Amino acid sequence: AYDASLILKYVVNPPNGPDSLNSIQRQVADVSGNGAIMAYDASLILQYVVGLIPKFPAGAAPSDPDAMVLQRVLALHKTSSAVFKVGSGSGRHGERLTIPLEVESMTGVVSLQAVLNFDSRVMKIVDIESGGIAIGKTFVWAKDNQSGELRIALASSSLLTSGGTLALIIFEIADDARGTESSAINVTQVLANESDMTNSAQSAVIEIIGKPTSYQLFENYPNPFNPSTTIQYQVPDDNSLVRLAVYNTLGQLVKILVDERKDAGTHVVQWNGTDERGALVGSGVYYYRMQAGNFAQSKKLMLLK
Repeated sequence: AYDASLILKYVVNPPNGPDSLNSIQRQVADVSGNGAIMAYDASLILQYVVGLIPKFPAGAAPSDPDAMVLQRVLALHKTSSAVFKVGSGSGRHGERLTIPLEVESMTGVVSLQAVLNFDSRVMKIVDIESGGIAIGKTFVWAKDNQSGELRIALASSSLLTSGGTLALIIFEIADDARGTESSAINVTQVLANESDMTNSAQSAVIEIIGKPTSYQLFENYPNPFNPSTTIQYQVPDDNSLVRLAVYNTLGQLVKILVDERKDAGTHVVQWNGTDERGALVGSGVYYYRMQAGNFAQSKKLMLLK
């Protein structure tokens, strides 16, 4: 079984990386005899270890007494199929986001390997947790947050009979992401046993909500209002000193709603129609004004009773 794990580590890591195999190991690792080292080879080794197959395909002759047993098992694997799906989601700058990897419509599958690409400019992989499909199976993965690539491989000694979650990818959204953008997680390769299932794979688009690109003061709602209204504003940089206050039509201060430092993001504050002393003000038109750095903007609101 340890041999199987070495093959899976080789599959997901660079050929010259720390989990590389030497020339003799590479020669004997292709137990299926198809000319490539794959997760399927690891599965065949596991099947041999537990006694499900008497020999490896690479070393079995047609006249071998065990050939018929081997061929019956391999016939199930030749009709393999699977639909590999990446879940969707959305995440905010500086926060973590969990995206599931699902596998459906599996038949004859004893091994899976896949390659996914993501935008390393706006997110990176923090960790991966095994899903229900991978429990009790040999499952490995390797990430490259510089190039934005994830490789996963799974091998089982028995057929995977039901679909479900293969893994949960935990991403961290870049804290300096700006604006709102769509970021793709693309599936560039999927192998079920030795069958290429890439064309049926379903990639996903993640909505990244970054820091605002500028200061902005929005229209209050509801307007007109009674008894209170909500004011929304956005700040592009952390630790920004923001002052937001309500004035009457003569320009006199009615109430200070915000006068503190705010981090980047969208913020809301409510005005309940009271002045600085907590007394209710009369019906009429008022103005709310936001000041932050070189930014200053005013908007009109109306209180009706």
